[in-house]
Amino acid sequence: MSLLQFKKSVFLLACCLFIIVGCTKKVTKIETPPPEPTPTVVKEEPIPVKDDSFVVEKTEENVFLPIYFDYDQYDLRPQAIEQLGKIALHLSNNADVRILVEGHADERGTDEYNIGLAEKRAKAAKNYLVNYGLSNGRFEVVSYGKARPADPNCGEDDFCHGKNRRVEWKVLTK
Repeated sequence: MSLLQFKKSVFLLACCLFIIVGCTKKVTKIETPPPEPTPTVVKEEPIPVKDDSFVVEKTEENVFLPIYFDYDQYDLRPQAIEQLGKIALHLSNNADVRILVEGHADERGTDEYNIGLAEKRAKAAKNYLVNYGLSNGRFEVVSYGKARPADPNCGEDDFCHGKNRRVEWKVLTK
């Protein structure tokens, strides 16, 4: 075999190896993100309270107003923060008042999803008040999801749905 034939053979062998190696299928590992946690379903159980524990005095009627949320959100709006400031000030001046923080959602979505979302809304409001300096023990949180709409049967009316995406307050003790 001549030197020229040897060089051609090596060249052909190199080309074949290049084609084989270049054409092999490359495996790209794609990491799957962990599944999102499912919200916990809270069973609605009556809260044992005295018969007169939900009495709201006239001076408190303008303090414990509902706060509202955007669709599929539990972030506090500026209007909610303003209202929470009034509630925090009132509670700071009335140390014997305990509050039930009720979370609500509109009728869109599953029961489980709305229970979880309404609970996040109630906890966001409560956490704001606790961060303000109020005792965590002064608050109870309950999630009603879409079970207690302020305005039922909204259909496609987003303004109507907006009334149902809220946190409400009940005075537990005096």
